Amino acid sequence: MRDHLLLPIFALVIACLVLGYNIGYSFARYEGSNQWTDGVITATFDEKTGTLTFSGEGAVYHAKDWVNVKPQLVKKMVFADGINYVRDCEFTGGTGPISYVNLEEIVFEGDLIEIGDCAFSGNVNLKKVEFQKGCSQIGTLAFYHCLSLEDINMPDGCEYRHGDLMEDAKA
Repeated sequence: MRDHLLLPIFALVIACLVLGYNIGYSFARYEGSNQWTDGVITATFDEKTGTLTFSGEGAVYHAKDWVNVKPQLVKKMVFADGINYVRDCEFTGGTGPISYVNLEEIVFEGDLIEIGDCAFSGNVNLKKVEFQKGCSQIGTLAFYHCLSLEDINMPDGCEYRHGDLMEDAKA
């Protein structure tokens, strides 16, 4: 029965990793030297620490289209309290120019409703994922091919959509 799911899951992973799932639209505005907003969510990048922080109320969508920071510089991502959803394939790794190849740590400070399918897949240098409060649902292969992932504190009561959460990860 699981075999019939492999092809659609594989196709989704390929779409995320190869194409980058980068649908081009942007309503963002530049808020300062290292700060951008789409009107609801604000992204701030700290060059000294390599930390990209998302704050505001709601969901993170199409951040690659409006956050003007080279993904290769990002070592840590923080999703502040108020961020409740990270969409499918939003921060995929890989080798392309929009890949977060040096991302090592992710911190979720608030209660998440959902992390989408393949949201952080392919981030081979990701070592730690921290949930400070909770998460209701984590999508299929959200941390797929995160080969260095060793530390993830899964929230109690969190549901996983079908399939493996982090196939190929060490954790």
